[in-house]
Amino acid sequence: TGTNPRIFKKNGQTSFWNPHRIICLLTNQSRTINNMKTAAFYARVSTDMQKEEGTIESQLFELRQQISRDGNTLTKEYIDDGWSGGRMDRPALDQLRQDQKTELFDVIYFHAADRIARDIEYQRIIIAELLKYGKQIVINGKEYEQTPEGKMMLTMLGLFAEYEKAKF
Repeated sequence: TGTNPRIFKKNGQTSFWNPHRIICLLTNQSRTINNMKTAAFYARVSTDMQKEEGTIESQLFELRQQISRDGNTLTKEYIDDGWSGGRMDRPALDQLRQDQKTELFDVIYFHAADRIARDIEYQRIIIAELLKYGKQIVINGKEYEQTPEGKMMLTMLGLFAEYEKAKF
């Protein structure tokens, strides 16, 4: 107000001009507007029949929709088309495990728990690594919560995935 350009009134409140705060807001804008986050997803099908039926395309469509619906920005797609979830060494999964150490994405989406792995130990390793690097995990449209209940549910889903692989 008056002669000091660093002080101004807005809606009856006195505010102070802070150029450092403005610069911080501008440089971090992409991460703060509407809590927008950078996102990636992992999709996988294992058999030629699944490839022919186009189930990978339905996963990709749904995952892209979820990311958009959540207001996040898709930065990377990890796709293992024709790779078994009973293996830990998969090209896209290997790349995801490297990229999780960077700031390429804040949140990772999976269509279902069995898309992560069909071996409970592999699933535990992958989830633990993502959490170690501070990544948010969304499975089947729901955020994974690191609670006893969340861990129990994910473990049960992983066990069913492992059973289905062994049985069929």
